Amino acid sequence: MLFLVSLIGATGNILLKKGTSKFGEIKPTHLMRLDFLLQYTFTPLIITAMIAFFAGRILIGSPLSVLGTSQTTVAIAVGTQTLTLLLDTITLGQRYTQRTYLGVLIGIISLILVTDPQMVQLHANNG
Repeated sequence: MLFLVSLIGATGNILLKKGTSKFGEIKPTHLMRLDFLLQYTFTPLIITAMIAFFAGRILIGSPLSVLGTSQTTVAIAVGTQTLTLLLDTITLGQRYTQRTYLGVLIGIISLILVTDPQMVQLHANNG
């Protein structure tokens, strides 16, 4: 379920990026203008991204029921970031530096440390 939630979030990120790109640079003041906010919010790709984000948040309930809150949020954050990087590279042709890939690798290592099966078992026995 963690993978599915991360994949939905990453897909939402890509949809949001594609929907946002048609507006060019969006300054914070643009988001204070009702006409712009309505046009932006009701763009089909933006709506689809928001639905994906909402669906992902609903599905978080399943891993939260068996993992700690920190374990769940770290797993989803790292998973979403990793999958977003992959989807961004594949679908939008974005290129990243070696430093960025190293950062993602460090995130994956943190994910492994935080979701250690022994810690999950310990949590389940104390609950």
